[in-house]
Amino acid sequence: MSINTPPEPIKIIGAGIYDNLDSLLECRDLVLLLVYVSPLWGATHLQKQVFLLWKMLGNMSANAGFFPHKFGPYSQVVFDSVKDLKGEGFLREGLGKKYIITNSGKTYIKQKIDHIGIEPDMIARHKIKWDEWNARGITTYVYRLYPEYGINTEVPHLKW
Repeated sequence: MSINTPPEPIKIIGAGIYDNLDSLLECRDLVLLLVYVSPLWGATHLQKQVFLLWKMLGNMSANAGFFPHKFGPYSQVVFDSVKDLKGEGFLREGLGKKYIITNSGKTYIKQKIDHIGIEPDMIARHKIKWDEWNARGITTYVYRLYPEYGINTEVPHLKW
């Protein structure tokens, strides 16, 4: 994967049998898919990685409500989903804004993974790279792939 090339789409097993993939994954599911693979560190990584996964999944996921904001794509829906997932006991937040899936969260998202046929290894291959970057690095990556989300930026030096 080149730094300037969007990630390849997630491979779906039996995707043709579904009439409306839009209803299968909600924003909360995207959050859980990411932390199912490995914990997430920080609010910036949370927003940017959910955004990147949402872009990769295309029409399989509901609109996550991302819009160009001060530091790239932002979604209040992601923020609200995290709050709800913590309240439901599916997600917990450790020191330093470390987001960790709980056993209940694993059970819930595993059922979705099995039903839809998402390959967690595909997500993991991308997430390993995303996790390597600090907040500045992942923001720069997002701006390069999706420059339309940088129109309201307060950090123009991160764009090309």
